[in-house]
Amino acid sequence: MGKEMLVTASMFTLIDREVAFLGLNVDENIKDYQKKIEKFINDNSFVLILTDMLTATTTRVSALLLKYENVEIVTGLNLVMLLCALREKSNFDLKTLAEVVKQEALEDIIDIRRFMQLKNKNRKE
Repeated sequence: MGKEMLVTASMFTLIDREVAFLGLNVDENIKDYQKKIEKFINDNSFVLILTDMLTATTTRVSALLLKYENVEIVTGLNLVMLLCALREKSNFDLKTLAEVVKQEALEDIIDIRRFMQLKNKNRKE
């Protein structure tokens, strides 16, 4: 999922070398995956990890790396979240960026039926 998200995001914005997809392959050892993430962390001044699910193995392995001060993790990956992170990464410190990314993603999650009903109700008033 993450790889396709980066491909899609690249249609909207430039993806630089500081951004990477570090997926867990089916045949990959968990310890090797953790080492791969740790190398990325050590090679960068700060790392915002975006994962798809709170209970996913990728999230659980990443959570072990919160021992590093230059790491934050936000779950629930969607395209809005990724685009926000790419757009805002140079505008905020890491902790603020994590919160901004989360908030923007949450604001884009809407029950369209309810939204349209409220919009139509407000028009009638």
